[in-house]
Amino acid sequence: MESFVVNRDLLSILDPDLTPEEFYTRCLIFIKGHFEHQNVAYIECDPDQNSLKVKAYGNSTLNNSVYTKLAVSFSDSQHPYNLSFRINHILQIDGKELSHQFKYFKVYSNVTKTKIHSLYPIHYKGTNLGLISMDFNNRDELLTFSEKEEEFKIFLEYVSHTVYSILKNKIIHSKYEKYKNLHESSLTLNKLYMDNTHEILKMTLLAVSGIIDANLYLLLIDNPRLEIMSINKLYKHGGELDLNQLVLSNQERNDSFFLIDCKEAKIFSFRDINFSNKIGFHGREIIALPTFEMQESKYTFLLGRNSLKIFSKDEINIINAFSEVLKITIDNSYLYHRMANQERLEKEVEIASDIQMNLLPRETPVIEGYEFGGFMIPAREIGGDYYDFLPSPDKTNVTFAIGDVSGKGVPAGMVMATARTIIHSIIKRKLSLSEILNDLNAYLYFNYKNSVILRFMSLTLMKLEKKSNKIIFSGAGHGNILVYRNKTGIVEEIPTGGMVLGISPDIPDSPGEIYIEVGDTLLLYTDGVTEATNSKLEAYEEERLIESFVRHQNCKTKEMLSKIYEDVKNFSSTAPQYDDITLVAMKRIS
Repeated sequence: MESFVVNRDLLSILDPDLTPEEFYTRCLIFIKGHFEHQNVAYIECDPDQNSLKVKAYGNSTLNNSVYTKLAVSFSDSQHPYNLSFRINHILQIDGKELSHQFKYFKVYSNVTKTKIHSLYPIHYKGTNLGLISMDFNNRDELLTFSEKEEEFKIFLEYVSHTVYSILKNKIIHSKYEKYKNLHESSLTLNKLYMDNTHEILKMTLLAVSGIIDANLYLLLIDNPRLEIMSINKLYKHGGELDLNQLVLSNQERNDSFFLIDCKEAKIFSFRDINFSNKIGFHGREIIALPTFEMQESKYTFLLGRNSLKIFSKDEINIINAFSEVLKITIDNSYLYHRMANQERLEKEVEIASDIQMNLLPRETPVIEGYEFGGFMIPAREIGGDYYDFLPSPDKTNVTFAIGDVSGKGVPAGMVMATARTIIHSIIKRKLSLSEILNDLNAYLYFNYKNSVILRFMSLTLMKLEKKSNKIIFSGAGHGNILVYRNKTGIVEEIPTGGMVLGISPDIPDSPGEIYIEVGDTLLLYTDGVTEATNSKLEAYEEERLIESFVRHQNCKTKEMLSKIYEDVKNFSSTAPQYDDITLVAMKRIS
């Protein structure tokens, strides 16, 4: 034993930072140099592959196709490799004799050009790490090596701890790489395919194939509401990828419900899968991971291998983790679509709101001896209130209006825009105010009478005749006109009468006249003013409006309207605005 010392060559092997391949190569080089034997194989235990594999050979470099053939499944309990582990002892075998029973040794003997094999199992802490096979051409070579056998056993005791550390590092590194791939796949799904759920499902299988080594990757999706079950499939065979989507028949769906109700990972024989022929895969078994539910659908990952390699616990944990990533990604995708649609809708509403505000008067009329003012504050982005000024080309008179469409938001805003268009088009025909109201009523009635939600509109049309300082008006159910009389300081409440537009094909005329003296002010408003409420649910009402109207008579017309609106907002305080607020005023100043 004294000849066996821990020298530099041995220390180069006892390095746990080596990769498995580096260790195997150095180990065989050491054996060749120190024990003067070059026909030696290093056989690794691979729990993930459920097999023993030749990883390196001393006197030659074997190509990958040979290494693929030199593998033994753990399940082959009669194989000498597995038997050596069970007895935990050196096992000498005659490969030539065993070649009749095991095809493996026929291949092994042909490749190594040897006949007799001494198998040395490597253990550490009860863990099977691998085998070293010392191969000989004849019994004489075996007897020569037996003189060094005790020394070789000591060597194996030295290296067993290193092998254990290296393989543990390999497992840790493998886990790290898989979780790293999982992380990268997660980022890919979330960054690149957020806006395309179909692409997410396709890329999911490609991502899984980069994490877990298998031949078949399926994502089974069942939508109970639509009664449709589909399969996203990725099949790897001979270096080629087959990626497509299939839809199962009703019968196939009914026979596959057990696959979309998995509470935990389960292994099924592929013979139990009724759509196996449609998939074109003929492996022995398939693993189904726990089903998860998202957006009214159920999802199950299915994985299959052509080989006998079993799915490890780590692989199942990683796929389960990936399932959670997929759930988040799909949920984010739907959320993205909802947000995108909402953002698009908000943008469209914003544009519509801008359009509507541009439909309202940008400036007030300039009529000698008179001041005008008006504004509309919608409760939502788009309002249903309407006001307008339409001065005559010679500026001797001006027609103005105020109205309120039933409802709120976009539908009411569309009716308001339509009403404005009609008024602007027919007023050029120099019709009377009553005729304008009748034409508008006919349009609203016949165009909206069959709508899911009927649309009505109250409206008051007025026309200032400057020459006579008279206002003529025609009402359609809009309410009162307030007139402040400068001589008396009293506010007159003048009802406009009439019928709301759009209810009946015919409406009664409701004409009227108002004479305006110097200093008199006329105020029009919608019910969003008088029905504004405070936190106690008290309404502002017409009485408070009249008080505010009188209090701010010394102001310019536009400033007066701003003061009235400020009073309304102070009354409402923190209470929300439930209806559009519109105020229009006209004042005779000379």
